[in-house]
Amino acid sequence: MRSNKDAFSDPFRHFRMQSSWDIQVNNAFLLGLDWEDASDWQVLKDKKKSIAALQEAAKTGTLGAVWGSRGQLEAERIRLTDLVKKTKEDLSQFKVLSQYRELEREADEITRHINKLSDENTVDSQALAMYETGVREVVESSLDKVKETYEQAKVVIPDAIMVRLDEVETFHAKVVENRRQFLLSEMDRLRADISRRKTEIEAKRERQSAILALLNTHGALDQFSKLQQAHFDQVARLRDIEAKLQTVKRLEQEKAELKIGSATLEQRARARQSPRAAAHRRW
Repeated sequence: MRSNKDAFSDPFRHFRMQSSWDIQVNNAFLLGLDWEDASDWQVLKDKKKSIAALQEAAKTGTLGAVWGSRGQLEAERIRLTDLVKKTKEDLSQFKVLSQYRELEREADEITRHINKLSDENTVDSQALAMYETGVREVVESSLDKVKETYEQAKVVIPDAIMVRLDEVETFHAKVVENRRQFLLSEMDRLRADISRRKTEIEAKRERQSAILALLNTHGALDQFSKLQQAHFDQVARLRDIEAKLQTVKRLEQEKAELKIGSATLEQRARARQSPRAAAHRRW
């Protein structure tokens, strides 16, 4: 109906700014043509625009930053589902230990102390081996060598020289004995130090094992927070992928429906056109 001032300004247009498809439908109706075809074509055209808009939204990031094929999205969805399930289980089994960081520092300090004690034992063991070799060495008497020299020369040693040699031998024997006693004393000290450090190392290792066992079954609060945030991020990512997947399925379905609808409408239009063309030829 032409009910306003602009209704009669244009023979084909019922009102100003009337859309092309509405003009076609109304004039086809007035002329007794198949106006339903024009209306249905416009529905298909609108659906095609809707599909194009969805595709553009997916590419530009309206539906998320990452886009892929249906197969890629399905694979990502499965991966994220397993990951979300695992982090959820980890969170449910997570035990927060308030002294976690303090115990962690103590375990590190124990490790450094054990390494230091082990290094000291290595050095002392090498010194002990050297002292044991020194004690076993046989010290030859200088007097025996002097007597042997005189005998080879066929010279009789004077009594004065013999007295002097006896004094030298006595002094040498005292020096050797003093050195042997010193080495024995040092060996005893080294063995005691090595034994003491071994006992301390064992005690440190027991404490270290207890701390590590506790740390392996518990975690720090900041670790729990990080794990929780990672879980939230994975859930958000999974929902995003599922939304993309639904959009892809919807696009595929609408594309198939559009293709079928276009073919059906074209076939119907051709079928209606044939009788009309025949009638026109008769006129």
